[in-house]
Amino acid sequence: MKRNMNLFKTVGAFAIFSLLLTGCKKEFISSDSDLQGDHNFGTSSQKYAVAAYNKMVDAVQTSGLPANSLGIYDDPVYGQTTTHVVTQIIPDSYSPDWGTDPVFDSIVVTIPYFSNVTGTDSEGNSTYELDSIFNESPMKLSVYRSNYFLSDYDQASEPVVEQLYYSDLSAFDNGNNEGELLYVNENFTINPNAISLGDYERDEDGEIIYDEDGLPTYIEDKRIAPSLRLKLTEQPDSFWQELFFPPQSDDPDAEAPFQPELSNKNNFTNFFRGLYFKVEPVNGEGSYFMLNFEASSASVNLYYNNEEEDNVRDQDIFEMSFSGNRVSIIKNDPSITLIENADANADEFNGDEQLFLKGGEGSVAIIDLFKDESVYDDFISAFKDDNGNPSRLINEANMVIYMDQDAVFAQNESQEPQRLTLFDLKNNVPIIDYYYDLTTNTSNPLNSKIYQSTLLEKDENGRGYRYKIRVTEHLNNILLKDSTNFKLGLFVSTNVNSITPFKVKPTSDLEAISGGAVLSPKGTILHGSNPNVPEDQRIQLEVFYSEPD
Repeated sequence: MKRNMNLFKTVGAFAIFSLLLTGCKKEFISSDSDLQGDHNFGTSSQKYAVAAYNKMVDAVQTSGLPANSLGIYDDPVYGQTTTHVVTQIIPDSYSPDWGTDPVFDSIVVTIPYFSNVTGTDSEGNSTYELDSIFNESPMKLSVYRSNYFLSDYDQASEPVVEQLYYSDLSAFDNGNNEGELLYVNENFTINPNAISLGDYERDEDGEIIYDEDGLPTYIEDKRIAPSLRLKLTEQPDSFWQELFFPPQSDDPDAEAPFQPELSNKNNFTNFFRGLYFKVEPVNGEGSYFMLNFEASSASVNLYYNNEEEDNVRDQDIFEMSFSGNRVSIIKNDPSITLIENADANADEFNGDEQLFLKGGEGSVAIIDLFKDESVYDDFISAFKDDNGNPSRLINEANMVIYMDQDAVFAQNESQEPQRLTLFDLKNNVPIIDYYYDLTTNTSNPLNSKIYQSTLLEKDENGRGYRYKIRVTEHLNNILLKDSTNFKLGLFVSTNVNSITPFKVKPTSDLEAISGGAVLSPKGTILHGSNPNVPEDQRIQLEVFYSEPD
C-alpha cells in the first residue's frame, strides 16, 4: 500500500493507521511491509535501556486451577520442588437408593494424564503420547482421607467472598489432617498406556465363568486414555461398608434409613472432606506430572452389589467427581536461597545482572520500560515533534531476552522453559500484543501465540539461548494514547493460553501471576538489564521505525 509523503504531515495518517490496527481482529497489519516499499520513507532502529529486576513470588493461589501438578521435580539450579494435592470429591447425585442388602465391592480413583492420540495399533485402538510429564523416576505415592474442610466462602470477610487457598497451605504439615490411609505405593511409576476396562464373563447366576485352564474369562468393553488409576485398598471392606451403607433392618418391608450426610453437597463435603494425594521421594527422586481433574473421565467410583430378584446379586456404581474445591501444596527446597537473595538485593533502577525465573511459588522478573525518566524523554522526543504529533511510525518493537547459559549449564534440554509470557501488572493481563496475535492453538499450546512470543531459540549445540517478545502495540499505546502503564511482569509458562490471573500473597509489586506460571515447575536464569551485562546479551527495548526522508 503506497502512501504519499504529504500524508505524514498530518495527524490523520496516524489516525488511519490506528484504525487499521483496530481491524487486526481478522488479520495482522504489518506496518513494516507497508512502509518499507515506499521510497519516500527511511527505516531504522533504535535501542532503549529498560530496568529488569527480580521479584520473589510469595505463596500463590492454587485453588481454582484448571489442572494440578503432582509429584517431585528436580532442578540443578533451584533444587527440589514437591507438590501435593488435596481435593474434595462430589457425588453426581444425592440420596442414593442402595437397594436391598448392599455390599461394598471396591472404590477406584481415575484421573487422566494429559496426552495426545498418535495413531492406532493393529487392533484399531488409539495409541497415546503423554504430555506435561516432567520427571519419571519412581516415588512413594499415598492417598489419605482428608480431615481438612475446604470451604467455598471466606466467612471472616465482610461481605462474604470466595475462599482462596494458597500454595503454602500448612494444614497437612507433620501429618496434620491426614485421615485414614486409603492407598500407598512405595514405588509408583507412571503408566503411559491406555487403560482397558471390562469385567469377567458371568453365567446367568452371576458366577464367573472359567476357561479350560481354570482362568477367569475376561471381557474388554472399553478403553480410556492413560490415567492415574488407583484402587483404594488400604482400608478393609468393612471400613467402606460402614462409612457409606446404612445398617440393614431385619424387617424386609422396612424403609431404608435416611442418610443426611448423603442428601446434599454441603452435608457430604463435611462428612467426607476429600482426598489428600501425598508424594515422597525414593532415593531422593520422583515423578512430576500434571493431572486433568476436570476431564469427564476423572472420577471416584464406589462399586457395590445388592440383591435383586431370585437371590441374584446386581452390581451398581455410586459415582463421584472432582468438581469441588481443589488445592496444590507446593514445597520448595529450603536450602536453595537464590531467589530470596536476588529479591533482597534487587536493583530496581539499573536492573539486575541476572534474572531468576521459576514457576509456581518461585520468581518473576519485573520490567520497567522507562524507569529512567531521561530514557522516556528520549523516546518521546524521537517519536513526537515539538507539537506532540507523531514524527515516526513504529513498525515493530521487541524485547530480546538472552538465557545465561553458563548459569544453567547443568540443566538438560527438557528442563529449559520453552515459553515466556509478558503481563501488564497494572491490570494483571497479557500486554495488548498478545491479543493481536491470532496464532492461538488450543490443542497445542506450545505452538500458540508464536508471533507475539517466540519459542525458546536454540544455538548450534541445541541449547536454548534467547526469547523474543513483541511489544509493538504496547509501545503504540504509550506513544499515541499517553498510556502510563510501564511496569510489566515476565513469567515462565507451561501454557501461554492459560492467562487467568491467580493471586499472590501481598507483596510490594506483585498481585498475581498467570495460571500457566503457577503450573510450571521449570526455572531458568536470564541475563538482566544492568550495565555490567555485555550489551549484546542485555535485555533492551529495540524499536524498528519509519520516518520521512
